[in-house]
Amino acid sequence: MAPPDFIREKTSKYDFTQLVRQLDSSLDAVGAHLNGLTQAQADFKPSDLEWSVGEVIYHVCASVTGMLRITYKLNRNEPFKHAMERSAMGLTVRDVPVDRLRNEWAAMRQELPTKLAALTPPLNEQTTFAHPDYGPLNALEWLALNYLHNFRHAAQIQRIQSSAGYPR
Repeated sequence: MAPPDFIREKTSKYDFTQLVRQLDSSLDAVGAHLNGLTQAQADFKPSDLEWSVGEVIYHVCASVTGMLRITYKLNRNEPFKHAMERSAMGLTVRDVPVDRLRNEWAAMRQELPTKLAALTPPLNEQTTFAHPDYGPLNALEWLALNYLHNFRHAAQIQRIQSSAGYPR
């Protein structure tokens, strides 16, 4: 199944409340890796081409907020100033102190209920905003993409942690 079809299948399977539960579960799956995380573990990279656990967590934290902003604008039928550029994807920061990761993660989780409460169901399914890889997605589809993205990165963290040389 092609990624856009997979995303659309999730929005036909889940209602708004279920998508929010999936988003929470996906964030729990990523956030659990902050428990007991040392700086050496956060900064370890299996190779020069791969991210560290810290980079993944930082990326997910920023992405959740960005995707919810898109979802909110779509739901309110607000215009976008420009298309989403590929260069805006996959952004992260290296060597972030673990305490900062924890603080930013906690702040994002604390703000999440308020941001989700602003998404009054039923979500607007008519207006779309194009993702560089998946094409036009509506508000529900962006919400589904958000949790799918997070689960993918939770699995990425597990792969990093199972890599040879990962600090124990």
